[in-house]
Amino acid sequence: MMTLHGRPGWGSALIEAQLLRYGLPFRFEEVGDLFASAEARAALAAVNPLAQVPTLVLDDGRVMSESAAITLYLADLTGRDDLVPGPQSPERAAFLRWLVFLVANLYPTFTYADDPQRFVADAAAPRRSGRAWTPMRCRCGASSRARRPHHGSSASDSARSICTSRS
Repeated sequence: MMTLHGRPGWGSALIEAQLLRYGLPFRFEEVGDLFASAEARAALAAVNPLAQVPTLVLDDGRVMSESAAITLYLADLTGRDDLVPGPQSPERAAFLRWLVFLVANLYPTFTYADDPQRFVADAAAPRRSGRAWTPMRCRCGASSRARRPHHGSSASDSARSICTSRS
């Protein structure tokens, strides 16, 4: 069985949603706050020297990281094309472009903007950033398991289906 190392509100939620949608058996191993806890970093580094989430340990013990790589791997593993267009699909090129764009350009901004207090002790930092900060906690649930094709649905619809905002 695969093991997903992750943390609510961090980058593992999308991989968890994919594992659920594909119906793949896995165990979720929650990691501590990697920014605040040296112990959490050391524990994850024992599995993945980069100590990053998501980290997916495959059935045979190999370790994968990087959301885009895991996304492509899971689609290939299952042979399904409802989340990732198949290699011969005319939508594949655009999908790959946007997948890499999101991971390389947008995803890193969440590390800093979602919770500025990870990096600055000043409690007023979120207010000075120009927006009210509400922690986003992504949780996978029944709505993420509904079979829905990748084309014809917006990224914001997909995000809404698996994430809930809590204060």
